[in-house]
Amino acid sequence: MLALWVACGLLGGIYVFLKVLDLRSEISKRLYRSIFALNLVLFLVNSWGLWSSTSRSGLLALASGSLALLFLTKRSFNRRSFMCVALCCLMFLCMSVPVYYINKERLELLSHKVSEVGLAGRKSIWATSLTMFSQKPLSGVGLGHFKWNYLEAQRLMFDRFPDMEWKYTLWAHNEVLQWLCETGIVGGAFLIGMAAWWLHNIHRAVKDDRGISLEAIWAVGMLFLFWMDAQWTRPLHRIEDALWMSLAFALANKELLPRSAPWANVNRLGLFRLFGLGMAVVAIFGLLFLADGLAGDRALALATETSDFELKKEHLEKALRSPMVSDLAERQLAYLLIEAAEITKSEDDVEKAIATMRNYFYKEPQARDLKKLLELYARIDDTEGLKEMARYLKPGLYRIEPREHTSDSTLYVPLDYMSLLSSVEPAP
Repeated sequence: MLALWVACGLLGGIYVFLKVLDLRSEISKRLYRSIFALNLVLFLVNSWGLWSSTSRSGLLALASGSLALLFLTKRSFNRRSFMCVALCCLMFLCMSVPVYYINKERLELLSHKVSEVGLAGRKSIWATSLTMFSQKPLSGVGLGHFKWNYLEAQRLMFDRFPDMEWKYTLWAHNEVLQWLCETGIVGGAFLIGMAAWWLHNIHRAVKDDRGISLEAIWAVGMLFLFWMDAQWTRPLHRIEDALWMSLAFALANKELLPRSAPWANVNRLGLFRLFGLGMAVVAIFGLLFLADGLAGDRALALATETSDFELKKEHLEKALRSPMVSDLAERQLAYLLIEAAEITKSEDDVEKAIATMRNYFYKEPQARDLKKLLELYARIDDTEGLKEMARYLKPGLYRIEPREHTSDSTLYVPLDYMSLLSSVEPAP
């Protein structure tokens, strides 16, 4: 993600060069030289940083944004601006030479990534995502529910692609693919339709020679940069990226999109009033939901602060009644019951703890909770429970065998890759 921010800085640097060049006759030579020199230093530093990051997504994103700037300055501005963008691109490429001689290992690593690593772990993630989409192609799994359906989709994916790696991630590492998984064909058609309409308006603006401003040109370049990066990472899931994209859309759409459309005209005042009433009702329910969530958050905080088992349990059970935090409360309650069972050594307490954890797991399956359930089922020699949970692992990389000196009990035997189950970080 750092490479994306550096790429944004580089595209912003190109815009500054274009702007000072455009204002050269309106500002003093001293101010012009100062801005130019400072921007040049920052541009070279950012160029060094992006090459040294070895991020393929960052480099591709910058290339996409720069190509958009080259195209728009060539068609909608002047030759001088086009040459300025071209020289900036050349300057960035030339920075790879000092990086190679001073920090040779980084470029060798980048070359290794491109030639040998390929898509790395994304092949398995994308195969799982496509499997998830194929299960509910029309409606999708629901917004925000990709991560809760990943383990089940991966289990099905191994039936089709048994040689793929076992991975666990919260994201598809492709925003379009994740959108398709969560919203289905309906949402996908909407997204693709909006993108096609937006690109069509860019084409019309260029064809009609509307005289697009430098700000709008920069904004279009930024959007191409973000959407190229979105094919490899998850920029739309970070608030700072979403804010920059909102600004870019605002600046670009102000000049590129039509100011009015026949289908957008509503002549009946009653429809506006009905829409306003609906928004007011939603806002009121939203405030009530927020108030209830704040009470649930307070109960979770109180449960964290106390070491008394009964009091902690009471606070968590109170938080369970709050829809906003009920999932967090249920998970914390499950782990609290597991801790208590480990102390009491009671079979009833262990079974109750496992039931609570299992119930939560099937609502929001995560790798770390899968690992905990495998450990618990192995501890109580529950063969059926082990088989039920082990089906989320890659077939052929685990086994269930008799415990030594016992005729009928069984034990899960973990392999080295089981350490992956503890991770909730996105795959590389």
